[in-house]
Formats: sequence, structure tokens, C-alpha cells
Amino acid sequence: MLFFADVTAEETTADVPNVPDKSSCSTQTVQRNLQLLSAKLFAMEPKTIHYYTGLETYEKFCMVLHTLGPSAYSLKYYMDRKPTLSVEDQFFLTLVKLRLHPPHQELSILFGVTEKEVSSIFITWIKNIKILKRSKND
Repeated sequence: MLFFADVTAEETTADVPNVPDKSSCSTQTVQRNLQLLSAKLFAMEPKTIHYYTGLETYEKFCMVLHTLGPSAYSLKYYMDRKPTLSVEDQFFLTLVKLRLHPPHQELSILFGVTEKEVSSIFITWIKNIKILKRSKND
């Protein structure tokens, strides 16, 4: 029986074409800003927007965001971190976090931001949603 421990690195790549050697992978740094999730991506996919937010349609998502008023567009962010995401996607991230409770690392990958930005957005929105709703009703 052959185990992986019995196979050397040379044997694993020697017979496979186009496999880079180990030195080409270890020193490269990749900067990643690819945003995989965005509320607008699901505008025509009610089942998906419902899965992520609990709201039945993109239109309802937009309506709920609109009810928070113009103050939602001028929040004072936790740790004074100005986010790179649009206000709509910040709200989307917050709803995804509340509904599915993924770790910050997962959200940072899906939204193409740092974990610190995810944390700043989430804390800011949670603290301000009640205040924004109250000020809208006054």
C-alpha cells in the first residue's frame, strides 16, 4: 500500500506536465479585491436574495434600505474606517451576517474586503439601524 508520506515532491510533479515547482508558489503575494457577493447580482433572483437576507425580493431589500433614510448614507463608522463597499452592499453584508452568521473571514472573501472592514461595517450598521429607524419615524 502506498501512502502520501512515501512519495517525494519530485515524484509527485515529475510525471505531471505544467506543475510549477514549490519555489514559484511560496514567494508570491496576491492582492485580492474581487467582490463575489453584491445585492445587485441577485436583483432578478428572488430565491437567492431570500436565502441571503430573508427578504423575498430585491425590491423589498431596497425598500427596507430606503426606510432607513438618507442618514444611512452618512454613517460614522466604527474605528473611523471608511468602507470600500457601497451602502447597499454594506446593508446586504449586515443582513447576510444576521441571517446566516458566517465568519468574518468568509464575508471578507465573498465581499472582497478585509476582515477589519467586515467588522467595522457590521458593528456600525447594528449600532445605527435602530437610531436610523427612530430618526426616520420622528
